[in-house]
Amino acid sequence: MNRSGDPEWIWREEETAPCHEYQLCFPEHEKFSGRHIRMGMICRGKELAYEKGDVSFLTQQGFGERLYGLQQCHGSELYEMQEDPQGHDAGLCDLASADALIAPYQCLGQTAAVIKTADCAPIVVLGNERCALIHAGWRGLASGIIKKTVGKLSNPIAACVFPAARSCCYEIGVEVQDAIGETAVVEERGARLYLDVSRTAYQQLLSVIPAASVYVSPHCTICDTRFHSYRREKDSCGHNYSYLQALFTE
Repeated sequence: MNRSGDPEWIWREEETAPCHEYQLCFPEHEKFSGRHIRMGMICRGKELAYEKGDVSFLTQQGFGERLYGLQQCHGSELYEMQEDPQGHDAGLCDLASADALIAPYQCLGQTAAVIKTADCAPIVVLGNERCALIHAGWRGLASGIIKKTVGKLSNPIAACVFPAARSCCYEIGVEVQDAIGETAVVEERGARLYLDVSRTAYQQLLSVIPAASVYVSPHCTICDTRFHSYRREKDSCGHNYSYLQALFTE
């Protein structure tokens, strides 16, 4: 969705950096609860010699030593952060088994919320006082996690869908289309069906947020090799880490 005055999708790529960063940058005049929103997706280069589960490259991006995540389970459970959790070690801390994290903006001033994907849709939703980060694959889309999560936010203002599998590449069976229902954006090519995860998420967001405030990345994680993709990489697949931070502005 490209409209005049939209936030801008940009790549930050440096040869010496441990990863590539894909950001959605809001205009400076757009503030949420008095805070500037920093959001993006970090994709670690495959050539880097990190051990499995090592996320130290995330803490090198200026978020602080501790980040908050979830033990994702491809379901519809959500976790509501009431205050900044204490007692967690440095690194990426899983707060609960869930696929959506809701947080007051003040909890994300010195750190960031993070979810990991590799073809599923990472979705940021911004409200008046709280924000949310959602992990939605086809199972999450079928179970209604988007509507359930947005329903917990008072006056949702904007939503952003970061790169996920698109209909150019993501072949599915009819049972997946049936499970998602009428919001499924599916392309038929011959006898085969291809699901657009990003556009399906967009359709579901339209039921709870005005269309002019929903932004969708044009990229497909399967055919754009800058991103990790389970469909493309199989068992050697890494993760794309989508983050959300709310920095105080005077």
